Amino acid sequence: MKKIYQLKNLTFYEILKLFIQSYSILVAFFILISIIPLFIDVYWALITIVLKMQFVFFIGVFLSYILHEYLHVFFLRKIDGEGIVEIKFSFAKVSIFPKIILMPNEIIKVATLPVIIVALIGLSLIFVGSLTEQFFLRVTGWIYVLHLINLVPPLGDGRMLLKAFLNKKDFERR
Repeated sequence: MKKIYQLKNLTFYEILKLFIQSYSILVAFFILISIIPLFIDVYWALITIVLKMQFVFFIGVFLSYILHEYLHVFFLRKIDGEGIVEIKFSFAKVSIFPKIILMPNEIIKVATLPVIIVALIGLSLIFVGSLTEQFFLRVTGWIYVLHLINLVPPLGDGRMLLKAFLNKKDFERR
C-alpha cells in the first residue's frame, strides 16, 4: 500500500491507524497463535506467558516501529509543516518518502534522531527490566535498541545518511 499524506495531518494516532490497517492480518494471526494454548489448558502461569508474549510483540515490535516512523514524520513536520510524504507499507518494511527538499543537515536530523530516541527508550526499558527482574521488559528494550541497525547504509535511514554525506553542495529549499 502506497499513499500520499500531508505532514500536518499525520498524527501519532493516524500513523497507528495506518499500521493497524496495513498489518491487520499479521496482528490477528499473532493474537490467534498466542491464545491457542489457552484453549487447551488455562492456568495463571500460562496466562502470564501469553500476556508477556503479546506485550513483547505489541509494545516491543509493533509500537517501536510505529514510534520510529512517527518520529520521522514529527521531525519532517518541524522542517516543513505544509509538505507531503509518501508512505509505503510492504510485508517487512515501512518507508517514508518526503516530497520536500531537505538540506543535508536536515536529512541527518530526520534520519538519526528517531533511531536515537527509540534506542534511548529501549535502554530505559532494559534498565527497568533489570531492576524489576522482568525478562520480557529487557527483551522489549532490546527490540527498541535494535532499531540502531536502521542506520546501516543498506537500510532506509542509513541510505539517507549516505545521501546527506555525499551531497555536500548547498542548495536552496523551494
